[in-house]
Parts: sequence; structure tokens; C-alpha cells
Amino acid sequence: MKKWYGGMDILFEISNTHTMGCCFSQRYIFAIMAHLGVLLTYALRVNISVALVAMVSTNSTNSDKKSSNPECQSGKNTTSSFINGEFHWNENDQGLILASFFYGYLLTQLPGGFLANKFGGKYVFGFGMLVASIFSLLTPIAAKANFYLLIAARVLMGIGEGVTLPALHSLISQWSPPADRSKFVGYTFSGTNTGTILSLPISSLLAGSTFMGGWPSVFYVFGTLGIVWFFLWLFLVFNNPNEHPYISEAERNFLNKNQPIYSLDNKNVKVPWVSIFSSWRVWAILIAHFSNNWVWYMVLTGLPKYFKDVLDFKLTENGFLSALPFIAAFVVSLFIGWFSDFIRKKKWTTTCTRRFISAIGFYPSAVFLILASYSSCTNIAWSVSCMVLATAFLALNGSGYLVNHLDISPRFGGILMGLSNTLGTVAGCITPSVTGHFTNGDPSSKNYRSVFFIAAAICFFGGTFFIAFLSGEVQPWNDVNGEIYKNPRFLEEQEKENK
Repeated sequence: MKKWYGGMDILFEISNTHTMGCCFSQRYIFAIMAHLGVLLTYALRVNISVALVAMVSTNSTNSDKKSSNPECQSGKNTTSSFINGEFHWNENDQGLILASFFYGYLLTQLPGGFLANKFGGKYVFGFGMLVASIFSLLTPIAAKANFYLLIAARVLMGIGEGVTLPALHSLISQWSPPADRSKFVGYTFSGTNTGTILSLPISSLLAGSTFMGGWPSVFYVFGTLGIVWFFLWLFLVFNNPNEHPYISEAERNFLNKNQPIYSLDNKNVKVPWVSIFSSWRVWAILIAHFSNNWVWYMVLTGLPKYFKDVLDFKLTENGFLSALPFIAAFVVSLFIGWFSDFIRKKKWTTTCTRRFISAIGFYPSAVFLILASYSSCTNIAWSVSCMVLATAFLALNGSGYLVNHLDISPRFGGILMGLSNTLGTVAGCITPSVTGHFTNGDPSSKNYRSVFFIAAAICFFGGTFFIAFLSGEVQPWNDVNGEIYKNPRFLEEQEKENK
């Protein structure tokens, strides 16, 4: 008799879900829409990194102080190749603009997880994206009106987006079989990479195009796409299989059989806050998320300026080259989800799997950040390669800490994601200001080296802490009112064997 617990063989069951009812697998439709939603959340937050290069006057960015990089002045890419923007913002002002999104994003992480856990993630995710898209459309108006209105618009955009990832974790717990959860998380969250891959070069083309209207078109295009996605999301996605009106009975039964017996009943459950905050397993995730995001957001918000200030790339080159690290991260994120589930089915424990993936995620990233800090425009291929490899290795953490919330607590996965992404967002608030502090007045390779060394140290420490204290087992506080986390199919097969 085939055993379904442990290394659950999902593939046979998946093939049978297409033989009855709706011809489209609704969990795959959810995965596609979730991927597109994450893609747009990142496109909306990242596009300003490129647009800012076109918005700011070169006389305000200390570009005349590149004497510390004299070798960069001899090439074809001089500062005259950049668009001279209309705003006179110094490095600290630009750091504040980049960080302001995260101030709002920080506020709604935990409320997003709580609301999604109580009411379901569909509307929490959807309306959060709608708010972010609307304020993207308002960004050019705010920027031209007043510097502080621009800051306010970015904060409000962050408030809208803050609920999205915690809500998504709550939805994934309903729509993904446990044995395929790493692949599901890997695919949906790889939208962080595709959003960056697409938004950076597209933003650079839009910002440099007089036909499209220049930098304002960056915010108009992505804001409009976000609103279109919102209406598709409302019609195509539902909180769980039992609410879905179009799902086949075969797929509904398959998903229900492979979920915890209480997974659809969270509305009246009290959250065990004391147990959560006193758990070393939770703190391992929190520290790992902060460390990962420090590096991620340093690359995300700072790479276009680094390529301009140190490597002296043109605006159009900047967008395409800034996307290369995220192309590599996207490929890695798809592979690592499959590989992680594969080795778990080969009798690796979940704890060993997460520990192994995290070791090859955090440590090489730290090494390549240090190597990247010694790059210059005299060896552009080496500079870009180090950044690509640092980001690619970091993407392995999608099957490490990022899915570990659901390992230790399927019931409160959305809330745990809200907590860890809150701390991760603190990193997003700090990193642009840290970069601005070290590079204000002299954006040289020497000063950027301090930024890279700090990121490498945080990456090393966070990886070590997570590897030391992580667990892949469901924690006792996940089970409330005497319930026990058991898969119904496991119970069914066990009962048959006992007979």
C-alpha cells in the first residue's frame, strides 16, 4: 500500500485533478495570479530607483566630485550622457525618497497578517495592491507639487503594499499541498525577481523616452497595470478551495485531504503571542529575514546609483545591467523550490533541508559582496558578475527562511510572515540612508566599499543565527484547544494499515 505521509507523492494525484470538473487547475491559476501580483508590488516599489536618476539634476548629485574615480572619466560614458533632471535633491534627499516607501510598508505588515488570518487573504492582498497602484499614479503630481508630498505619496504606497506578502502567505497555506510547498512559495515569491527584471529596463526606457513623456510615464504605466491586475484578481482568486465556485470536485477534495484538519477555521482562534515571541525558532526567521532584506534592498534601491556613480553607465545601460542580478535570482528561485522538495522526498528532514539551503544561500552572498566592493569601472565585467552572483546565491533563501514560517506554524503562517517582514522592512528603511550617509559628497568606489562590507557582515551573522536555531517541525503553540497537527490522509492511511 502506498504511504502518503512523509515523502508524499503528489504527482499522481495532481494528474487526476484534471480529469473531472474544470479543465484548469485552480491552484495553478492562483499561483500565476499571485506571481503577477508580487511582480507588480516589486515593480511599483523598484521603478523609482531608475526614475530618480532621470528626475534629479546632475548638479545636485555631486557628480562633479568624481575625482576620486578619475579612471571612469576617460571612457565613453561621461556624466553628460545622463538626463539632467528637474529636481535639485542631494544624496540624503534621495535616500529619504527611497526609504519613505518602507516607512509605510513597515506599519501594515503585522495588521496584514492578522487580517488575512482572520478574514482570508484575497481582499487584503487585492485592495492593498489597489491602494499602491493609485498612489503610483499620483507620484508625478506629488513630486512636482512638493518634496514632502512626494514623501507622503511613497509612504501611503508602502502602507498599501505592506499587507500583501503576509496575506499571500495565508493564501499559500490554503492552496499548496505541504509536500509541494517549497515549489509553491518559490514560484509565487519569484515575482520579486521578475518584477525587478522587468521594471528596471522598462523604467529606464520610459524615463529616457521623450515620446512617452519621460520619467512620469514610469509611474503611470505600472500604476495602470496594477489596477488591471486588481480586477482580474477579484474574479479569479478565492480564499480557499471550499469558497471557489469553479474548482473541480477532484481538485477540491485533493487539496482538502492534504491540508491540516483545522486549516480553514482560523477566525475565532486566539493568537499565542507570548509563545510566538518567546520562540527561538521564530527569532531565527526574524533575524534571517532582516539580514536577507538588508542585502536585497541595498541591491534593489542602490544598484542603479552605484552603476551610475562608480561605473558611470548611461541611463539605458543602467536599467538593463541593474536587472541582471535579478534575472539570475529568478532562475535560482525556480530551481531551488523544486530541489528543496526533491531532497525532502528523498528522506531529508525539513530541518536539514532548510539548514543546508541557508548555508549555501547566506555565506557565498557575503563573500561576493566583499569581492564586489573592490570592483571599479576598469573591470566592469568583474563588477557586474560579483553583484549577479551575490544576488543569485541570496535567492536560495526562498527555500530557507522564507518558507520556514509555514514549516513551524501552518495555522499562523500569515502572522509570522507579517512579523518577519516587519523586521525585514526595517532593513529597507535603513539601507538607503546608510548608503546615502557613506556616499554623500563623494560617491566613490572607496565609500561604496563601506556599504558593501556592512551588508556582508549582516548577511554572515543572519545566516549563522538562522542555521543555529531554525526548526522544520511544527511547533506546539501552533495547535490550540488540544488540537493536533495531522494530515487527514495520514490518519486515513494509518487507520487502514492498523486494520
